[in-house]
Amino acid sequence: MSSSKSTDKISKSITSLRSDLGSLITICAHHYQNSAITNHADLIGDSYQLARECQNIKSRYIVFCGVKFMADTARIICPEQQTILLPELSAGCPLAQTIDLKTALTVSREINKILEKPVIPIVYINSEAEMKSFAGYNEGCVCTSSNALQIIRYYLDQNRAILFIPDFNLGYNTAIKAGFSVNDICSVSRKNDQIQLSSHNRAQIYLWQGSCYVHKRFSASQISSLRKQYPGIKIISHPETDH
Repeated sequence: MSSSKSTDKISKSITSLRSDLGSLITICAHHYQNSAITNHADLIGDSYQLARECQNIKSRYIVFCGVKFMADTARIICPEQQTILLPELSAGCPLAQTIDLKTALTVSREINKILEKPVIPIVYINSEAEMKSFAGYNEGCVCTSSNALQIIRYYLDQNRAILFIPDFNLGYNTAIKAGFSVNDICSVSRKNDQIQLSSHNRAQIYLWQGSCYVHKRFSASQISSLRKQYPGIKIISHPETDH
């Protein structure tokens, strides 16, 4: 069976099932999904936007067409009586998977040996549920790319050291905007199950070396090429891209 015929068959099956289930089910799709998915969606949007909109859904079942951390977020903030269904359980985010709870606890212990005071975790929302829990249990916070600066400044004003997880670029770009110098920043990584710090001096912010491979594909040379090709062009960059 050709790919198009297979897609058509699946589409007809979804339409039929939706007709049978009626208001019992709502389908949410991240806008990264292709049209074969979004054509059946009741809601389309960014991950956190969709999770927030799920709070207002009355359906018993919510099918969340995205990666696991997106469905996790919806599960956290939706009413308990609702069931969040992830169509593909192996749909993971490479960025979120760069660190787990065991590693985060080890990182915290290593940093606290240097600081002799608790380091406060700020966890990017594009992370697994256990990492969000880690932030909450350690007086920290979950942030989005749009409010990361506000949250970092809040802890900076309290003279608290920060552990930013999991995206290095988002943490670095936001830290520089918040007034940190390069000397205030320490990179944290893992090699052969050993935690490595770029500096063993007391830093103000510790950044986990996680990244999104899609955002890492953008380069300065591409930007330069575009500027030459289209003089006066406006460039918009997500803070997960290289600084």
